[in-house]
Amino acid sequence: MAKKKAEPLNAALDAMIIMIGIACLIVVMIGTVRTTGTVFFIVHPLCMGLGVLVFMTSGVTVYRAHYGDWMDERSTKRKAHRTLQLIGGLFVVLGLTAIIVDKMYIEDSRVVPSTLHGWLAVLVIAVILMQVTIGLQKYSVLAVSGVRKYKWHGRTGSFIHVVTLVILGLGAALVYDGQLLYATYILLVCLGLGCVLRLYLVPKLVNKVPKTPTAGSEVLMESSVKESVAYTPMP
Repeated sequence: MAKKKAEPLNAALDAMIIMIGIACLIVVMIGTVRTTGTVFFIVHPLCMGLGVLVFMTSGVTVYRAHYGDWMDERSTKRKAHRTLQLIGGLFVVLGLTAIIVDKMYIEDSRVVPSTLHGWLAVLVIAVILMQVTIGLQKYSVLAVSGVRKYKWHGRTGSFIHVVTLVILGLGAALVYDGQLLYATYILLVCLGLGCVLRLYLVPKLVNKVPKTPTAGSEVLMESSVKESVAYTPMP
């Protein structure tokens, strides 16, 4: 019953998080298009934004989703998480490829990162690849033996997601400035706070919702009380 009461809240929060991510992506693309006309460079923030702001954000929060019985199954959430994260990872790889092509063949500059944005991005992409590998191995072990391994995988993923939002903000500061940059920062902060709220605060609030006893549970409780009274030994 607590989950049923929480379904509207869950759906509203998920919709809000996705809308914030899409709004942030739109602002980033407007700032990028106004600043540069290089096609491959524009592909870089587009793919990175789709991968991180839309798909990976959804993949991180999907374990908290409650939209009815069809989404309450842990196996369903696990499959959705795996699919969303793999799609997000694919877009990240495409975005990385686009910036490498842009630097090597269009700008004729070195590929080695020269900014904090670049170095953090390389580090996080390597960790994301590790996370994908560990996640697939965790899924296969669970499917075969039913044993849950690598329990740190989930919390590590949440931390990485926050770091990727910081990297996106650093990247935006390299491309454009002014009100669009401030809007990007505000949306990134709202997205990060929304994910933290969704992952850690809302489940605690849902667990505190008092469960309404059903007719069957009342009958069972009444019968158990009668049985306990009937079989209470006399002093």
